[in-house]
Amino acid sequence: MIESLAFTEVERGISIERINMRGVFSKQIGEGGDQERALARQSREWADASSEFVRTSAMLQRIAQSWVADAERADTAAQQQMLRF
Repeated sequence: MIESLAFTEVERGISIERINMRGVFSKQIGEGGDQERALARQSREWADASSEFVRTSAMLQRIAQSWVADAERADTAAQQQMLRF
């Protein structure tokens, strides 16, 4: 469906929904971005599995990149938290 529509807004909506599907989550003090890295890994695996669908694979790679960026922010926050304790 993504390939046949070839509509950026649909891909953006799917990406937003995929991120929002995570819902409410919690972290321990100093935990860092391991949860987000696991989600990025899953998205990359899906992208690899759908490599014959160019738009779908690219969208999943973008989702993975978003998770990696979140992981890096979580790592920074964890380091800052550890300095406080």
